[in-house]
Amino acid sequence: MRQKMTDEKKAALRAECLKMRKTLERYEAHIEDFCGTKEFVNAQNIFCYVSFGSEIGTHLLLSEILRAGKTLLVPCCLDNDGHMCAVQIKDPKELKKGHFGIYEPEKRQPFLPQAIDAAIIPAAAYTKEGARLGMGKGYYDRFLKTTNAYKIGLIHRELVVENVYSREWDISVDKLIEY
Repeated sequence: MRQKMTDEKKAALRAECLKMRKTLERYEAHIEDFCGTKEFVNAQNIFCYVSFGSEIGTHLLLSEILRAGKTLLVPCCLDNDGHMCAVQIKDPKELKKGHFGIYEPEKRQPFLPQAIDAAIIPAAAYTKEGARLGMGKGYYDRFLKTTNAYKIGLIHRELVVENVYSREWDISVDKLIEY
């Protein structure tokens, strides 16, 4: 019974946050939020989501990661059951509409998750402590369990909430950047 209540609360919060996110100003991630950090400087292999819809934009950040000579990895859905991998791209033009209308690479040569140094992760909501409320299918939670990457979350400040009703399998981020 407790699990059902938690799942219902998460679903209601997710729906509320996604509805609100559609009304918020569109932001592009600030390159300076990353490039001067030790995590960026020390990282060679950087995993970054490709922004979609009303998420914090990552298009400039993807280009900057490549310009800095880093290995850019982006998510690629493997199925509709919550499994994804990281795939290296050398140019954002390699991306085509894939699962759920999200842009992903056509070539699906998975990159070893353990070799990822830093990961930039989206969410429907976060807590100040970095607990993450995803989209509900567990793609990122399953993937992030396979890597020890330093995890950075991007979020609209209006979507930082007190509780995301985390479960034992939910993965938090190490750093949260609010816009």
